[in-house]
Amino acid sequence: MYDRNRARNKLTRANTQENVNNYKHRKQIAQHVIKDTAQSYWHDYCDTQNSTTRLGAVWNMAKHMNGVHTNVANKHLIGNQTFESNIDKAEVLAQSFAQVSSSANYSQKRKTEVESRVVSWKTTHSQ
Repeated sequence: MYDRNRARNKLTRANTQENVNNYKHRKQIAQHVIKDTAQSYWHDYCDTQNSTTRLGAVWNMAKHMNGVHTNVANKHLIGNQTFESNIDKAEVLAQSFAQVSSSANYSQKRKTEVESRVVSWKTTHSQ
């Protein structure tokens, strides 16, 4: 990797045919090293698996090694809308919290209890 990067830097400084050929050769070597290392890692990973290994874990590793990354934690789906920014997520959370904690969710008995407490408090503190 180091040699490839040095060859690339040299190529960007001086674009000669010799530097192009040197960079292509170093790049080819680096790609073979990366491929061999990935293959070796995959074989070592598969050797550690047994009959109790979850299939999902194996698929996740295969996706990870192929460069497929899904970041579900940063997206939130409510209904058919997706919220990605923190401001949108906070707004949806506030609306949901307000809806859940609203007095409209109280039973009729609970509403009358709350109203009677409010009236009682107002009469004792208004004097």
